[in-house]
Amino acid sequence: MSSVVVTIKDGRGGRRDLELPADVPVSTLGPAIAQAVHHPDLPTDETPVKAVLKVEGSQEVIPPDESLQAAGVVHGDVLLIMVKVIPSDLSQEDVSLRFSGPGLVHPSGKTYPFLGKSVLIGRVDRASGVVPKVLGVDLTDLEDIEGPSVSRRHAQVLFRNGDYLIQDLRSTNGTTINGQLLPPQIRLTLHHGDKVQIGDIPLFFIWDSQEGDLVLNGHHPIEKEGQE
Repeated sequence: MSSVVVTIKDGRGGRRDLELPADVPVSTLGPAIAQAVHHPDLPTDETPVKAVLKVEGSQEVIPPDESLQAAGVVHGDVLLIMVKVIPSDLSQEDVSLRFSGPGLVHPSGKTYPFLGKSVLIGRVDRASGVVPKVLGVDLTDLEDIEGPSVSRRHAQVLFRNGDYLIQDLRSTNGTTINGQLLPPQIRLTLHHGDKVQIGDIPLFFIWDSQEGDLVLNGHHPIEKEGQE
């Protein structure tokens, strides 16, 4: 078995040099490393979590099914290990381990990756010009045809300065984040694990690569529309 010696950082000031197997998938290796370094974000209860690895300076985590060798990790590299809480509604779905984001996940396991810096969330209504290619997150298939709760142009997600911000577009049935109604014209920063309810449809924001995804004083940073 080949191995590689790397420096592990926990994102909270801790660091440790470890010799790691180079041919073991990160999905297996990550939890073992988190335990070995006593990661401060490991829960003391049975809260479901996953441990992800990211080469320092990289924008994306190493895919869970890849090994360090496949990811190009060599001796002397610095890796950041992050412990991510798996939303309880997703804990029984394999997608909670496989999908790294950024994007939204429905409790059924359906994923909606963000493919651009501006993502429209809504449902198809060809009569009003809202066709599938317009929508970055198309919730039509999850809607009740008899009485849809999702507006055609319900909400928008924007990528600004390294964060994803969500804004309600004056929808009929509103957008809530972790149970709190998001007022129109307000942009709120999304954090890994946030519950994003679009009308009656519950979704969860997943972004394994997000660093420092803590909510200060129980609230998210917000900004008014047009503010950069």
